[in-house]
Amino acid sequence: MDTKITHVALGMEEMALSLSLVGKADIGKEIINGIYPNVSAERMDGLLTSASHSLLARGLAEVENGQARVTAEMAHILDPFVNYQFLVTLSLGVGKEQINALIRCQENGSFTSHFVRSGLVHVLENGTQDELVQFLFSPLQSFILPNPADPVSLPINMSSIGKALEATAKKEAVMDLFASSGWEEKYIRELGADFEQSTARASIVRADINSQMDASIKTSVKTASILLVCSQARSWIMVFADGSETATGVLQRTTGEGLLAAIKKMIAAPAV
Repeated sequence: MDTKITHVALGMEEMALSLSLVGKADIGKEIINGIYPNVSAERMDGLLTSASHSLLARGLAEVENGQARVTAEMAHILDPFVNYQFLVTLSLGVGKEQINALIRCQENGSFTSHFVRSGLVHVLENGTQDELVQFLFSPLQSFILPNPADPVSLPINMSSIGKALEATAKKEAVMDLFASSGWEEKYIRELGADFEQSTARASIVRADINSQMDASIKTSVKTASILLVCSQARSWIMVFADGSETATGVLQRTTGEGLLAAIKKMIAAPAV
């Protein structure tokens, strides 16, 4: 990752308390309840008391006039949890390992990425909006072949690619999905082989959901996505400007430069 990105790893209780101290106690409670369902008030108090000592010892919180608060640096990292203009999800699968990060973004401000490691460790990564594109690209670039890509560009349907992206998809099954696509047969064969022998699969999805939006309309907001499939032979991206199941996008072989350009275009789209 870019060295300008600020990293902090928090235990479950530390994460819950930090969010409480910036006015998001409801999210903090959900985090604890996810591990300890129906936790008693006494147990909750004990967990948060332990977390307060830990945050103070690590220099992530301080006490002023008898009141605990996060430090200025932590407040900056957590600010996008409270005020954000759009969301980006980054999912990367390599073999049996899967990383899923939710990135809350501020227009012309900062972003904070959040993912959970081993079910308990909450990893936060914070940077400026100018660093977001490189932040999204960095974990993917090592899987993309450096050789020039065939400039092929093919129409593709979201519902078909969704089926092909299933972990159990085999070459023949993928080829059958695109048999009536109108593509040249060699592209159908290559895509089928690359899905079956993929070294990495990833998705980047932008959703124009902001922190002030009512929950009832969040499912109907505009989304855009980039899907990446890499093998030892080729790298493919699928770009969709619409997140509906009937959306039609573009399938292309790609280089690192091609993926970087696609990410830049998606992130530059104005939020609602």
